[in-house]
Amino acid sequence: MIDIQGGYASQDWSKWSHWNHTTYWTSNEQYDDVIFGKVFKGVGGDESYKYLYDYYPYTFISGTTYTIGIWLRGDTQWTGNVRFYVNRSLDNGVLPTGEQIKTLTIDTNWKYFTWTVTPTETQIGTGGFGIEFQWLPTGYTLYA
Repeated sequence: MIDIQGGYASQDWSKWSHWNHTTYWTSNEQYDDVIFGKVFKGVGGDESYKYLYDYYPYTFISGTTYTIGIWLRGDTQWTGNVRFYVNRSLDNGVLPTGEQIKTLTIDTNWKYFTWTVTPTETQIGTGGFGIEFQWLPTGYTLYA
């Protein structure tokens, strides 16, 4: 589950912008978990970077700090860079200071990760956000 307010996709992964984007995820599905609610299960596609993103028209206010949290696990251990970003949905440009990259280790146990950004530009009803997994291997199964 993503801890971000607003958006129509908060409890249904199939409404997220990345759903069925087969270059990022060769397959994706969701299932109900008694602890985590709707769980995304995606198998990494051929693209070097894989994304979970929602370009619903969110509002991001300059100087306001935003934090996103997400539970993740994988089918094996993977360590790599993961970037959270807020952007302009209209041109997909990342808002100034609207990104944070962390090196994470994802393994077969659920772990909770957070990122914090403070954009210096306002987007009213035209913003989106995403999580970018850099160099996640093709065939890797990610749960979120």
